[in-house]
Amino acid sequence: MYKHLIFDLDGTLVDTLPSIIESINFALKHFKKPYRYTLKDGPNLVGYGTPYLVKTAFKDPNCDLDKILKIYMICAFFKIITCLIFYKKMIFNKNVSAIFL
Repeated sequence: MYKHLIFDLDGTLVDTLPSIIESINFALKHFKKPYRYTLKDGPNLVGYGTPYLVKTAFKDPNCDLDKILKIYMICAFFKIITCLIFYKKMIFNKNVSAIFL
């Protein structure tokens, strides 16, 4: 019997694009940027890593990437972890630990 499982759910088994878009919009609002993104914009923003996402979304090559990443990651973490907890409860019994990547 397996005691540990490792999954890469991001975009594979779980559609995280809405959480990513909400998180980048949260960061934009936090830094008082006027533009917002929708799900239609997602394919142009994702797939190249978080630093690329932030640089592209903020449209400012001189933005403070570290500060923006912190705000973005806090929001994204809470949105995605909530989803993962839901899936763990749905799929696994309490005797199995799972690591979601």
